[in-house]
Amino acid sequence: MYRSDSVEIRHCSGCGDERVFERPPCADGHGAECPERACTECGAALLIGLPEPCDVRVAGRTARAA
Repeated sequence: MYRSDSVEIRHCSGCGDERVFERPPCADGHGAECPERACTECGAALLIGLPEPCDVRVAGRTARAA
């Protein structure tokens, strides 16, 4: 994998080969830490890393989910 500030070369499942991925403008306010990437050829999206845990209601109680 090649990586610069905003461009990475990763395997694209849509294209079936290595492609350039860029960080699209982030509407969620993550800034430079945005986990989203998009293939510049086909637009396939990748989520880099794990999402932050959130509270989830399970069988009448609150549990932590990843």
